[in-house]
Amino acid sequence: MSQRPQPGASYIQPHHGIYSQRPPAYQQPPPPHHQPPPTYQPPPTYHQPPPASHQPPTASHRPHPAYGQLPSTYNPQLPTVTRQTQQPVIAAVGLKPQQPRIDIDPSAPLPERNEVNLTRELLLGALHDLSLRLATYFEYTVRLVVHGGAVMVLHPQLACRDMTRDVDYLHRAFEAEWMTRGVSDAGPRLRTCIKATARAFGLGADWMNAAADVALPMTRDIYGKPFDPVSFNGLSEENVKVNTIFTGPGLVLVGVGWSWAVALKLVRYDKFDPHDIASILRLGRIQLNIKWTPAVIEQWLVNACNPMGYAYHTREQREANRQKMRHAIYLAEQQDIPPRTQHTSSSGPSFQRQHDVYAPQSRRGVYAPQP
Repeated sequence: MSQRPQPGASYIQPHHGIYSQRPPAYQQPPPPHHQPPPTYQPPPTYHQPPPASHQPPTASHRPHPAYGQLPSTYNPQLPTVTRQTQQPVIAAVGLKPQQPRIDIDPSAPLPERNEVNLTRELLLGALHDLSLRLATYFEYTVRLVVHGGAVMVLHPQLACRDMTRDVDYLHRAFEAEWMTRGVSDAGPRLRTCIKATARAFGLGADWMNAAADVALPMTRDIYGKPFDPVSFNGLSEENVKVNTIFTGPGLVLVGVGWSWAVALKLVRYDKFDPHDIASILRLGRIQLNIKWTPAVIEQWLVNACNPMGYAYHTREQREANRQKMRHAIYLAEQQDIPPRTQHTSSSGPSFQRQHDVYAPQSRRGVYAPQP
C-alpha cells in the first residue's frame, strides 16, 4: 500500500507524460486577500423570467411616436412572418395595432365607389389595419408603389392636402414581383385584405385601387420582355429612401418618383393636380434651388419619363403641356403653402382661385389667360 505523503514533503506525480514536482494543493492556504472566482452565470434566455428587480419601461421612457416608434399600447404579439430588411421613413402614428378590426358582416356587399374622405388619421388607420391583415397572408412584407393623392397626404415633406378619396397603387407590378417568388395568387390575397379593411372602416370597394394601371406606359427590355418603367423607378434604392410614405408590420408604401408624379398629373390636370404639381415644384426649388421654366420641366420629363412618348407629341400637344406647366409654376411661385381645399362635390373641388391667371378650358385641353 502506498503511504500518504507527510505534510510539507515533496513528491513527484505524472502529468500527461511529463513529470513535475509540485506541493499538494491542500497544503497551500490561500492568501488573506484572495477572493474566490465569481460563479459563472449563463445569460438569461426567453425561458427565464426577468429578475424581481426588473421593471418594464413606462410610457414616459419610450420614444415619442413622431420619431417612428409605435405608441405605448403596442402589443408585439403579431402573426409570425418572415420580413425583408426595410428602411421605414414614416410609421403609423397614434394607432393601436394590436389586431385588425373585426368585419361586421363579411358577406355584406361593398359600395362600388368610396365616398368617404380619407383624412391623414383615417388613412393611416386603414393602412395599418390592412398591414396587419397582409401579415397573415404573405410570408414577406408587401411593398406597393403608389401615386396620386395618397402621396400628397402622407409624404412628410409635402403633406399639402388634408384628404383623398382613394389610394392608387400599381397592381401589375405587385403581381409580377410575387410571381417571381412563386406566388401565383398574390393578387386575390391582396384584394381580399383590401375588401376586409373597407368593410371594417365603412369604405367603398375602390378606396385602394389600381384602375390607372391600364393608362400607365409599358415598354420592353433588351430581351423583349415587358418592362414597367414606373415601378422600376419607384422601387429604385434612391427613391425608396426619400419617398417611402408608410411602413407597417406587413405593408410598405413607396411613392413614385417626382418626375413620374408630375408626368402622370400633367396628363389629367384636373381637380387637385395643379396644386399637387405646384407642391412638387416648390419642393424641388427649396431642396435643389431649381428655377423652374416650361423648358426645364419639359427637358426633365423627356429625360426621366421617356416612355410617356413625348418625342411623338404633336405641336399642339406640346403647347398644351407648356400651358399647364406655366400654370403650375405660377401656383408654385405665388403660394407659400398649397391650399387645403375640402371636397365640395362628387366631382371634386375646382382648383381655380381668384388670383390664378389661368382658367381651365377642359374642352380644348389648354389653359388660357383670363381676360
